[in-house]
Amino acid sequence: MASIGRTQLETALRALGELLAARGLYAAADQGPRSRHLQDLEELVPDQDELLVAARWSRTHDPSPGYRSALVETLRYLGVEDADGRLD
Repeated sequence: MASIGRTQLETALRALGELLAARGLYAAADQGPRSRHLQDLEELVPDQDELLVAARWSRTHDPSPGYRSALVETLRYLGVEDADGRLD
């Protein structure tokens, strides 16, 4: 099996973060805790770093204070410690 380099790994992680944001986190934060999107996201079992990458990406699409608040609550629900402080 071929090994992958750091650059390839970082690229893959960025791509995963974008996928999580596009497919789950953005919709989950927007639609709330009972959404199917949140359930789908939980099944992917993303780690905190992946969620934060996704969250930062999603903020480029909705920078409003209301979305940020919903996003922080969603991140907290998903286990991201100090989500508010780590988002920026």
